Amino acid sequence: MSTKGNKDLVRQFIKDRNELADDASKVHSWSEKYCATGLVHHVPERDMNREQNMKYIASIMSAIPDFNESVDDMVGEGDNVVVRYTIQGTHKGTYAGIPSTGKHVSIIGCDIFKIEGNKILEW
Repeated sequence: MSTKGNKDLVRQFIKDRNELADDASKVHSWSEKYCATGLVHHVPERDMNREQNMKYIASIMSAIPDFNESVDDMVGEGDNVVVRYTIQGTHKGTYAGIPSTGKHVSIIGCDIFKIEGNKILEW
């Protein structure tokens, strides 16, 4: 896939994940559509496979039902796409052992995606 195609895939991945925010039950089909069977998602606590990642994303969607990620910057080269993003939403459910606060959250971060075969292989 071209660099442009990889960037388009990541944009759609983020757009469709935003739409999951009010229905965590759709995480499985979303993950199968965008994530390779051999997905490795690197987070500070550990590396996750696709099944673990689905549970992780579902827990975020349940805790922040109005979850919305905006793309602030995107750079692609070859099979890699880098996204600087802002996530916003309301903390309405327990997440990572932290009970609901009802407060607005805003998180700025950066993700690096490796695309292979029109799917995300590494995140």
